[in-house]
Parts: sequence; structure tokens; C-alpha cells
Amino acid sequence: MDERQVAVGQGKLATRRELLEQSDGFDGHSLRLGGASRAPHEFRQAAQNVALMKMHGVAFFKDGRVASKNFVFNVDYNKGAGPFFGYSTYQFEDGSSITARFAGTQRTGQPVHGEYTVLSGTGTYAGAKGTGTFDAVPHKLTGANLLSGKFSITTP
Repeated sequence: MDERQVAVGQGKLATRRELLEQSDGFDGHSLRLGGASRAPHEFRQAAQNVALMKMHGVAFFKDGRVASKNFVFNVDYNKGAGPFFGYSTYQFEDGSSITARFAGTQRTGQPVHGEYTVLSGTGTYAGAKGTGTFDAVPHKLTGANLLSGKFSITTP
């Protein structure tokens, strides 16, 4: 669900408050993020950057599977460094899914690295548990992130 409320302040100051919810529809996992700022999901004050984002991507697996990836995440950076966390749901072509929490710390001038904790799954991945990692891959694309990741997953 993506709920939006727009409020106009006094004078020329306009603010926008948004609430993002990401749910895997399984075992009651849900994440709700909310924030208010002059720009959607972002606050910048001097060297501080706090942002809440909802994004979409595609994941390609070594065995040929392809998954649509929806994720919400939060960053709290000071001078380009700081913690981040979020939740990803990978939806596979057969309807199966995996939902994982991810977290890491961005270090100035260093490639992104993070860790996954698998929370749940559906279909082929029903009852999935596990861990994983991801690392940034250098590229020349504009406005995109490219990551290489690994999961270690068990199912009942």
C-alpha cells in the first residue's frame, strides 16, 4: 500500500508526508515507514541525509531463475556514511516468493556491502529461513545500482 498525504505549510514552504507499507502477505510480516520533508522521503540538513525509499528491480539467479524485486529501505547518512536497512521481496515467475530483511553500513568511498536475514517464503520457498550477503558491483550506468548477492536458504 502506498498512502500519500500532502500538506501545504505557511508561505512558500510545502511539505509532503508519505507512508510506505511493504508486506509479504505471509506470517504477518509488515514494514511501515513514514516521513515528512520538502521532497518525498528525504531530509537533508547540512551533511545529514535521511531518506525512506520504495524501489523496484530485477534479480537474475545463476540457475536461470528471474525474480521481480520490490524493496523499501531507510538510510541515515552523515557526510555520505552511515547505516541503512530495509526489506526485499523477490517474486519468482512461478509465483513463489522470498522476503528478507537487509542491513549494512555505507562507508565514505567504499562499495556498499550488506547482509540479509530471510524472514519467510511462499510456494517453493514456503517456510524459508536463511541468510545472505550483497556487494556493489562497479558499473557505468546512470541512476542505477548493480549488486551481486548470495543467499543460503533452507526450507522445511
